[in-house]
Amino acid sequence: MTLWIDSNNQLHDDMDGAALSLPAWPQGMMQATTAQIAALNPAPTLAQQTLAQIIAIEQATPFTHRHLRDITDLMVQAIKTANPAVDLTQIPGIAAVAQVEAQISALRSNLK
Repeated sequence: MTLWIDSNNQLHDDMDGAALSLPAWPQGMMQATTAQIAALNPAPTLAQQTLAQIIAIEQATPFTHRHLRDITDLMVQAIKTANPAVDLTQIPGIAAVAQVEAQISALRSNLK
């Protein structure tokens, strides 16, 4: 891969030389130097670095739907224990989890 720079300081990738023969390849470009590339690609901001860290952590620790259903079920049990009068079925997410758990339970019963 070689990077080229046009008159507007825009970088272009020559796709390992294949793009050089394309009719749409801008004429009059110069091969970009390392210094030009570094100048056009400034260091990431603190916000970008923080976002990259968050994404890395989330990708390294994936939660499955099963995890989320288990957590929701435990919270529902804790709330019902603390205050049995609360009707948690009115909360759409909890109702959805209960429905999915019922479907999975029915399917598991077919495996026995």
